[in-house]
Amino acid sequence: CVKPILVIMEFQTSKAWPDHLEAIAHMKTTLYIQLSKRLGNDFDLVTVPHRDFVDVHVDGYVFRLMIRQAKEQHLLVRLGRGRSARQLERLLVHTPMHHQFIKHVAASCSSFSEGVRLAIHWCSSHMLTPHFSTECIELLMAYVYIQPLPYAAPRSAYIALQRFWNLLHTFDWSLQPLLVQSPDHDSFEADATKAFLEESRAEAVGAMFLATWYCPSSSPMTQSGPDRPMLQRAQHFAKASETIFLKMMAENAADAGAWEKLFTTSLRPYHLLMDLQPSLHPYAPYGGQPLSQLNMSALHWFVD
Repeated sequence: CVKPILVIMEFQTSKAWPDHLEAIAHMKTTLYIQLSKRLGNDFDLVTVPHRDFVDVHVDGYVFRLMIRQAKEQHLLVRLGRGRSARQLERLLVHTPMHHQFIKHVAASCSSFSEGVRLAIHWCSSHMLTPHFSTECIELLMAYVYIQPLPYAAPRSAYIALQRFWNLLHTFDWSLQPLLVQSPDHDSFEADATKAFLEESRAEAVGAMFLATWYCPSSSPMTQSGPDRPMLQRAQHFAKASETIFLKMMAENAADAGAWEKLFTTSLRPYHLLMDLQPSLHPYAPYGGQPLSQLNMSALHWFVD
């Protein structure tokens, strides 16, 4: 199963859009069917239309096309379906703005993208991927690069990974939100702190509250997790990984065996284990190549 790449489409404002949710849904479905036919007939692409989107298959990738209509979100709020409105806002509003922000950080910091991939691989190795969304990991790594004080910004992905671990297990998530600032936008600390305190009093705040310039009063990228027990588990792994990593640096031991320890978790708590062939997994890290076969001697250390 290939994870689809989300593509948001937005049309110019038009009075042709109806004022009822069901009618808007039917209109969007009609557009998906027409779009699927045109892409298939004119460009010979494999498309699969659905009620809420259309999937386009290109060279092993799947692009999921969805239409954003602002009126739909306003109608959900008016009907008291706030949760559905927030989910729609995250998918069609916050996600595109998030990717724009991450693209800017990646363009400004040459090692950022590699650092994110390492952090995602680390989370996957320790069975944390279902609880930490990719967007959550990207924001944590963006904080490491944009707000590195008292250090300088990382110059290598490996130092960034160590800072990622340090942030994860030393930040007091229960007492304050993490403010991922942007140099191109004004501070939003007051709005984020107010929202965090309100959710805390209502006991609705999650284990992590990541506030950003595009969404200062909520934490949409952590709505699906992690919960507090899983955050504590991640903090335990992060602290242990950082300890091993710092020891590797002190001893200049950048061999494959030492790296395997950072990306290996205990399987004793699990009752059922299934061995899969890595080379056949579409999301296998490093193209299915195990860490033991990577040329770890070629790694360069940059201590900031």
